Amino acid sequence: MKKLVPILLLAFFFLVLFNWNTGQSILNPNKILNYKTSELHFLSRYSIFKDFMYQFYPLVFSLTPVVLVALLFLWGKFVFRKTENQFLIFTMSIFIVIYLLALVVLNMPTTIRYSIALYPLTSILAAIGIWEIFSCKKLVHIKKIWISLGLIAISFFSLWQIKPFYFNYTNDLLPKKYSIAIAWGYEGYEAAQFMNALPNAQNLKVWSDYYGFRNFFIGSTSTDYIHTKDSQPYDYYVLTREGKVMYDYWCNKAKKACPTRYVPAYKYYQASSPIWEIDIDGRPDNFIKIFKAE
Repeated sequence: MKKLVPILLLAFFFLVLFNWNTGQSILNPNKILNYKTSELHFLSRYSIFKDFMYQFYPLVFSLTPVVLVALLFLWGKFVFRKTENQFLIFTMSIFIVIYLLALVVLNMPTTIRYSIALYPLTSILAAIGIWEIFSCKKLVHIKKIWISLGLIAISFFSLWQIKPFYFNYTNDLLPKKYSIAIAWGYEGYEAAQFMNALPNAQNLKVWSDYYGFRNFFIGSTSTDYIHTKDSQPYDYYVLTREGKVMYDYWCNKAKKACPTRYVPAYKYYQASSPIWEIDIDGRPDNFIKIFKAE
């Protein structure tokens, strides 16, 4: 009975890795999620299997390679061979299952923010897994100092690749066309620095779809969707992936007002020639772009 929990975790971890590296051949999130809402609620229960599988997506691809390998090794050994600390491994592993099932019951797709409680648990389990790996007869002679330095070096390299956007860390097992963490607020400083370097920047008026930019820009910034009688034309638009989701959501709620009264950001979201842009971690779906107003 105890082996069912690690078997379940192993199965879903490998299914998630397989699905997102084979063009979403098992599960396509676009078919079960409503990206027009800010909270990304599940549209309907296609099956508890698919709902539960989706909950593993942010967790699997936000773990560093060392932690992921150590976890899979530990659960694999738990299934096929006797391990020490079996009760601890089982209780911590079943908590992960129960936690993610609870999110399914609440009809809430998980995010890194919602699953933050799982990272200490997975790190502890990974530490046990690493200890199990280096307890093997062929590796037991390796000094602990070298093991520690090796783990630190590998983890440091993983984080260095995404600096300074550490909270958007995604391991390289996820293809670049997907993202697990959208840069809500990130890159605002970099975008503002670009705008501040423009001639007469203090007199420019910019429309931004999030607040992370306006705190650093020396000119005038608006985040209001609807034009007023006193509204002045905008010189530039600062746009993000998350801002696009929100803009589309409110436009869909006010279909008649959107084309006439809303700031015409939609045409820039669809444009392909920004004057400045950053894709965090090289992922095009996690962007911030600046467009010069027509």
